[in-house]
Amino acid sequence: MKFSKKKTKPLSHLWALCFWLGIGLLSGFEAAAQYYFAEEHWHQGFLIHNDGDTLRGKLRYTLENDAVQLQTSNEQIQTFSARQILYFEFFDTYYKRKRLFIVLPYAKNPGSNYKSPTIFEVLTTGDFVTLLARERLVTQMVTTTSPYVIGPSVAVRRPRFEPFFLYENGEIRPYTDKKDLFRFLPGMDERLHNFIKQNKLNPDEVGDLIKIVNYYNQAIR
Repeated sequence: MKFSKKKTKPLSHLWALCFWLGIGLLSGFEAAAQYYFAEEHWHQGFLIHNDGDTLRGKLRYTLENDAVQLQTSNEQIQTFSARQILYFEFFDTYYKRKRLFIVLPYAKNPGSNYKSPTIFEVLTTGDFVTLLARERLVTQMVTTTSPYVIGPSVAVRRPRFEPFFLYENGEIRPYTDKKDLFRFLPGMDERLHNFIKQNKLNPDEVGDLIKIVNYYNQAIR
């Protein structure tokens, strides 16, 4: 009587598979957890005090509290509220670009007329509309993946830019999504629609929104 031999994978292959599955999950979690948030780092730059003085050193800021810390060459750290600042800028080594911030009066609470000094980042300027932003961390659910397995969802914190439109009369409007676009940029709906469609732009992406605002400022003249 002949007995058929059942082929089995060597135990070493099983251990190897488990190892790579574990590595895949671990790398997925690491990728989900990685982010860069400028407020958590020091940056070489300068600020202009509201008395006109220019102060140079390493800057660290928080938009939640609307404050900036300045570390000078002698390692001393000074803290300035938005009420004491006109402007500050620094070179962001992560994004490899200069970032500019200004202080403007703004009513943060909906329905309130009380305006307080508020820090905004300047994304692009124009004769009719200037695009501003405030960056903050938001929590998102991310599914970890690898070439071998789809892992569970994990909560991660990621930076998000919240755009604002600044007009010539000083009015500041928070931009929520693309439903606001043609109301915020009036007078050339058809041309603006064609520009967005031809260039495959997404008004909910900050990089594309900058291109749209730049086009509007040039075309509305």
